[in-house]
Amino acid sequence: MDDEFRLRCAEIRLRLHEVDRTIEQIQTGPLDLTDTDRKRAEDGMDRMGDLIAVSLKGVTAARAKVEAWVDHGRPSAEANVSDWKTDERFLDLNARADDVEAYASAVLELAAAAARECAHAVLEAVLARSDANRACLRPKVAALPPRDHPTNEGI
Repeated sequence: MDDEFRLRCAEIRLRLHEVDRTIEQIQTGPLDLTDTDRKRAEDGMDRMGDLIAVSLKGVTAARAKVEAWVDHGRPSAEANVSDWKTDERFLDLNARADDVEAYASAVLELAAAAARECAHAVLEAVLARSDANRACLRPKVAALPPRDHPTNEGI
């Protein structure tokens, strides 16, 4: 396995851990965010949005690699791999291994992108729920009728 593949594996594990930690904090956190928590969530959402935007070309390329392997590379290799093993055709087997590693690396890139998108969506949901909770929990002083309103006669 090459270094790029190892790096992709480490990145996806890190991203999944971050998403898991974020979800756990949400499940155990308060109904309303403090200003500090809100700022952290907004900053995290902005960072994830930036990462998503920056990685868009890589995600598109990874998707194309995955589709090419699934549609053409895998069927071709599967049709020949038995003969390559029997004949000990190292170069063909090595090329297949390189192609499968490239495919796996592309899938890991897609998984990392999905984890980034998930983290962004979770933070967006947290902020939206916090907005709804704040609106619901705030006293509605302005909603009371004015003192001279007919419903307040005799008070």
